[in-house]
Amino acid sequence: MLLDAVASGSCGDNISWTLDNEGVLILSGTGAVPDTQSYNSYFSNHNSIKKIVVEEGITELGNYLFFAFPELVFVELSDTVSRIGDSCFFNCKKLAAIELSKNLCNIDSAAFCGCSNLTTINIPSSVETIGSSAFSGCASLKSAVIPNGITEISGNMFGGCTSLTSVNIPTSVTSIKYAAFSECAGLKSIHI
Repeated sequence: MLLDAVASGSCGDNISWTLDNEGVLILSGTGAVPDTQSYNSYFSNHNSIKKIVVEEGITELGNYLFFAFPELVFVELSDTVSRIGDSCFFNCKKLAAIELSKNLCNIDSAAFCGCSNLTTINIPSSVETIGSSAFSGCASLKSAVIPNGITEISGNMFGGCTSLTSVNIPTSVTSIKYAAFSECAGLKSIHI
């Protein structure tokens, strides 16, 4: 079934987007999506976006790109995405699931902060750095497996994840920063 585009536009020079009548936003093109200068500046219809598909060729998602999209439920990233910028999905309260790139290297600060409906996240082994407060306030997150190769659990990384019951920390971690697991009242086990 071919769906009608209700809006379209561009994100920088080499990336375009279309939004269909069922709330599916598709980003296509090549290179990095630039940081936004103001919240939601690329997407005029951000209140109706329910699903985001980032196609092959896009390498980075800029800071604040999908900040506080109120209806966003699902995100699918192609394997060319290597970076998720600061506060990229900040406060997307209905976000329930995300398929991360197998080649993702960086999850920047507060990337998923406040995504209170997110229950699980599978961090790929390619990830090298996870910024502070990356998953802070993900109140429905139940478990976290941090991939081998990560050397630091950043400050407030899982702060306020009240449903978090278990965490697997690899032996590569040499530093756990201040308040990394603050307000995780349900945390019962940490496996190192």
